[in-house]
Amino acid sequence: MKKIFIIASILFYSTIASASKSIIWTAVFDNITPRSEDITLQYCLEHTPTVMVTTVDQVLSKQGVKSLNGLRVNYNSYKSTKKDGLLFNVVNATISGKDSHGEWSTPIKMYQQTLSELDQGKTWVVWSTPKCKGTFIGTPTIINE
Repeated sequence: MKKIFIIASILFYSTIASASKSIIWTAVFDNITPRSEDITLQYCLEHTPTVMVTTVDQVLSKQGVKSLNGLRVNYNSYKSTKKDGLLFNVVNATISGKDSHGEWSTPIKMYQQTLSELDQGKTWVVWSTPKCKGTFIGTPTIINE
């Protein structure tokens, strides 16, 4: 299956933003699957962002983050829970773009988990939109300033 890249796991941003290091986030969307038989895999691939490399400031902006295939992701809300040394995030976001039928947008829900309570480590995610679902792994790159 074709792998697709996107940004993720920046949602516990207050901890990250206060750090003396910059963090650049990327993520790999994979296992992209239609949620019903009347939706094609091609549809899901066209309505899923590809490569995104971003920072916390970009994610928090009103403009959101633009992927290389032109789709935009806007993070609307999230809830973080720490339990047993782990961090769990539930994220509500919106993906938008333009296809042969015109402009479109769709909600995306992400369920994230990481071994770092500070949300600075690799993050494993399952996600779904009304028509598609899949997984991704978010990976941080820490840059010393």
